[in-house]
Amino acid sequence: MAVALPLALAALLGCARDEPPPPIAAPPPAHAPTPLYTWEPEVLSAAQHLVRYSDGGDTADLAAAVTALKRSIRPGERQDFARLLLAWALRLQGDAAGSAEVLDGVDPLHRPAWDYFFARPVTDLGLLLRGLVAAGCAERDDLPGVDCTTAAAPPSLPADYPVWEQISWRSHSSDRLGGWSRTQRGRTATDLGRRIGLEPGVDVADIGAGEGWFTLPFAQLVAPTGQVWAEEVEPAYLDYISFAATHLGLDNVHPVLGAPLDAALPEASVDLVFVCEVFKWIYTNRTATDRAQVEATALPFLRSLRRGLRPGGRLVIIEHDRPTTSPKDISPAYLRRDAEELGFRFVEELPDYRPLQVTLVLERE
Repeated sequence: MAVALPLALAALLGCARDEPPPPIAAPPPAHAPTPLYTWEPEVLSAAQHLVRYSDGGDTADLAAAVTALKRSIRPGERQDFARLLLAWALRLQGDAAGSAEVLDGVDPLHRPAWDYFFARPVTDLGLLLRGLVAAGCAERDDLPGVDCTTAAAPPSLPADYPVWEQISWRSHSSDRLGGWSRTQRGRTATDLGRRIGLEPGVDVADIGAGEGWFTLPFAQLVAPTGQVWAEEVEPAYLDYISFAATHLGLDNVHPVLGAPLDAALPEASVDLVFVCEVFKWIYTNRTATDRAQVEATALPFLRSLRRGLRPGGRLVIIEHDRPTTSPKDISPAYLRRDAEELGFRFVEELPDYRPLQVTLVLERE
């Protein structure tokens, strides 16, 4: 999740990437006293031990990381990022068989992250982990087992750090990788793709493709003749998607470098445009009542999406189901209003993809 978004854009609570400004977390239901999204202390503690090891620490740090990661993985849950870290730590310990066994439990769509990141030298991966620990401590300094007094980010981070941050669990609890391919209600990204009409031969654009959470399963659904355009404004994400698609043998994925308010799709090139948690980075309920702002932001972006659609093509939007009175969010009511102004026809609403979210399906007339 996580994009034709402004530079401050990032992802998601869900689908794109996670840069400032951070997404606005929904208040938890009354029956749930804990936040919907939170840092996982045991995984972050393990990451800190791995940072120390990468800086020349001894094997005690490596053993502590393995212990913390094994403890963090709960029965019946995929938790792909924790598994990738554990597999890496076990390999560093010389336990090749244990590492392979852990990797067998990782979703195949997320395995490319192993070759993309974990083949790097220990010191390089340590920089990525250091950035992650620093980000966690910047949000919470009371994480059990984590020493935030020493958690400083390195002076510079690799250019693809945003991709790393998203394949981790930043903003999405410990199961960031699994969260969008297997929802809390048991539906997968593949299930969603089928529900919105993806099948062999359909051409689709994933706007704000992020690390490919939807791009990759969608590409499998529409193969062999259907094509997927993966649009992003950050080249690092497109590099990873290209790598992952090649790794998975998907030759129908085409990266598209967009602009903040222009998805840059070829004209009339797709049957369906999919946009997950992108609009909230373009305008909010506060600006949705300002005609000048709507004309300067939302309408140009919507026009670029419409331009890429073939006549009769569908626009699918996932956003949080916020009321128009929530100033920092964008309400589906405004999205529908502005899309209909440009010649889209409302088709249906799918309210159950994820808690607190709504899926709007519109059609280009």
